[in-house]
Amino acid sequence: MEKTNVFLTFPILFFLKPLVFSGRTGTIKKKCLKGAFQVGEMIGILDKMIVTSIQDVFTVDSHKGRKAQIRNRNSYGISFCYGGRITYYQDEKAVISDRNHMVLLPKGQDYTLYCDSSGLFPVINLLCTDDFQVTSPAAFPLHSPESCLKDYERLRELFFLKNQDARCMSILYRMIAEIAAGYLQENSALDTAMDFLEKHYSDPDLTNTVIADHLHISEVYFRKLFKNRYGITPRQYILELRIRKARQLLGEHRSSIAEIAEECGFSSIYHFSRAFRHAVGVSPTEYGRAERKEGI
Repeated sequence: MEKTNVFLTFPILFFLKPLVFSGRTGTIKKKCLKGAFQVGEMIGILDKMIVTSIQDVFTVDSHKGRKAQIRNRNSYGISFCYGGRITYYQDEKAVISDRNHMVLLPKGQDYTLYCDSSGLFPVINLLCTDDFQVTSPAAFPLHSPESCLKDYERLRELFFLKNQDARCMSILYRMIAEIAAGYLQENSALDTAMDFLEKHYSDPDLTNTVIADHLHISEVYFRKLFKNRYGITPRQYILELRIRKARQLLGEHRSSIAEIAEECGFSSIYHFSRAFRHAVGVSPTEYGRAERKEGI
């Protein structure tokens, strides 16, 4: 059943900064996610998306172990999740569909899906203008899954009624706008958190509670945002910053171990030495001897 021919568009911006923590090398690296789009690509996807027609609205009951090969999909699809998990595979890319992500499915493309965990998966099939091109599944994080699912249910109710085209399209774009707004809000909070961390990492009293209070959000929510975005906990990141600073100071060889421990925010020499050895593989003293910088 084909409905809705209302044309609407607006810019939607996304910023992705996934990181990977390496305790042994003492570095934080950008994380390359399978199936993930870079910033410019992510911006372009939704910024250029002009929906011309909503083709169908339905919910799939998918069971664990289900595998399907999709050939030349005849429309774009937006998929949500009430519960469970599906992984979409295309070539070497893998994209996860779960309660915390919306997945955009490409028109005219082949891919395989595998149900990792049974659940209900709402789907909105739609057509876009010819200049909109997405060639592989793409996942977008949801700030408020409950709100998106509520809008989906309203869209599903209206879709088969007459003279509801504009309302259906309005709900669809509201869903997309809410995804963008939530993601931008999270991004802003995490940018502020990173700035705060990098300025105060040497404070031995720095905790998740202190950072969350600075952001005016709950500690639980802060930890969840940080871990979801960067792949490590705030505590791990603070430790990484302290270890990096300690390595710099040890190489310069101008301060004692006790002074370096204090300057980097460690509560004691014992705590510093233990954390440093665990992260780098040698003691602070051994590292200082090996990495001492003398030449100019």
